[in-house]
Amino acid sequence: MLSRKTIGFLLKIGIVAFALFFLYEQLITKSSVEQFIVTEPTNWQEFNQSMLQTRKVEKIVIVNKGKAYVYIKKELLSEEQFKKVRGKAFGEAPNLGPHFFFEIGSVETFNDNLKEAQIKFDNEEKISPFYETKEDVFGDTILLQIKQHYGVLAVIILMMFLNWFLEALKWQFLISKIEQISIKRSIRAIFSGITVSAFTPNRVGEYGGRVFCLEKADRIQAVLITVIGSMAQLVTTIFFGCIGLLFLPKYSPEFSHMVNSIEFGYPILIFLLVLLNVLIVFLFLNASLFSTILSKIKFLSKYEKYNEVFSFYNTDELAKVLWYSIARYTVFTTQFFILLQLFDVNIAYTDAIVLIMIMLFVVSIIPTIAITEIGVRGSVAIFLFGLLSANTAGIFSATFVMWIINLLLPALIGTVFIFTLKFFRK
Repeated sequence: MLSRKTIGFLLKIGIVAFALFFLYEQLITKSSVEQFIVTEPTNWQEFNQSMLQTRKVEKIVIVNKGKAYVYIKKELLSEEQFKKVRGKAFGEAPNLGPHFFFEIGSVETFNDNLKEAQIKFDNEEKISPFYETKEDVFGDTILLQIKQHYGVLAVIILMMFLNWFLEALKWQFLISKIEQISIKRSIRAIFSGITVSAFTPNRVGEYGGRVFCLEKADRIQAVLITVIGSMAQLVTTIFFGCIGLLFLPKYSPEFSHMVNSIEFGYPILIFLLVLLNVLIVFLFLNASLFSTILSKIKFLSKYEKYNEVFSFYNTDELAKVLWYSIARYTVFTTQFFILLQLFDVNIAYTDAIVLIMIMLFVVSIIPTIAITEIGVRGSVAIFLFGLLSANTAGIFSATFVMWIINLLLPALIGTVFIFTLKFFRK
């Protein structure tokens, strides 16, 4: 029978191996701006039978002699079979294409198959493919800017460490109610938590990654305390996101029309967002109310030890936690603005900050796995910043580099600290 020490070591090896595999897979599969165009994969058989033979294809474009991109006739996009590709990822604008893609093998084989498939077509119905050669615009954009502005990139990386140092200070302060830890151990816990959270839904693994750094404290209490810290960050994101939403009609005609179509729409929007902000801040600063409420629920009253966690902190202490969260928020909004400028997304500071606040708000309320968050964040960023800039490659480059610096790099660092976790206590 395996000893606890052996089981613990195997668990650590498994976590690190899975994290490294997941990080690598996401880095490879998410490093393309094309993922944010609504283009569905298909194959020759499906393309031929359900699109080409039914005369629904507008044109075919062969890119780099290896991949066929299919454009469907605009008037037919309303059909049920094209439901997934008729619109863009965000907003109501129509998707002009490409709508489908598939690997062709060789150009000669594809041309022969296409010619044979259209043998019974009238001349005006036949489609001849277009050919394009595309460079890796996304990759070239990132590499060029990094070479030219490596000093700026170094500053952004230093800001990443500042961001997580602030989080370490916040967690050290919060956890001190049940165990005194050094800032060094708090930093170790933070990076371990990032690694574990990278492949867990909504970052729930972060709690486990942190609490296994503690030596004596009750781990369930530690998880609840960590939740309080996470709630502080969420409250901050929602608070500033609501402020950003008040300015969204200025940038989005669609949103402005929707608000103005309702009688007193904008005043109602202001009232609801201000009310939401006041409510969430009040509830957070008075978290002890939750202890009172939970103690009155019969089946939860026996868990008094855990219910009382929410009463560990007074209003001043929770305000301090909120200020830590605001400081972190300021750091990563500034990071993203600098990256937008680095990749030539020329948007004024005030406009950029408003859109960043909205982006972070939207991302925070969409359930994701942390490491795959780039897909959601990238789509939202391209939609929002696309309202003011046509530099799609620059917007995605800024989002992708931000993801690498603030999540992928810390997750890699955390793999080292995973081996210091203590799954079992003596």
